[in-house]
Amino acid sequence: AALAAASGEHEVALQARGTAQEAKQQRQRELDAARQALARAEEKAEGAKRHRTELRSSVEAAKQALRPAKVAERTATAGRAALHRSCAKRPVAAQLAAELEA
Repeated sequence: AALAAASGEHEVALQARGTAQEAKQQRQRELDAARQALARAEEKAEGAKRHRTELRSSVEAAKQALRPAKVAERTATAGRAALHRSCAKRPVAAQLAAELEA
């Protein structure tokens, strides 16, 4: 009787062990998947940081390229203003003669 009881307890223990091992394996797979997801997320974050740095440098390059255009625009605006001022001072007849000559 004791042998049968011990054998029964042994069977229950073996089943519990098998269940525990399956649960452990499942948790290990979940842990591996979580680690892979974390690695992908870290790669994505690093890529975003790199992209942000590249964008910042391209903004600076664009600003540098824009400076000569701004200077040219200011120069052209000043030239137009000077032309308007000189034309406003001329009499109308002289203005028409100048336009006809041009």
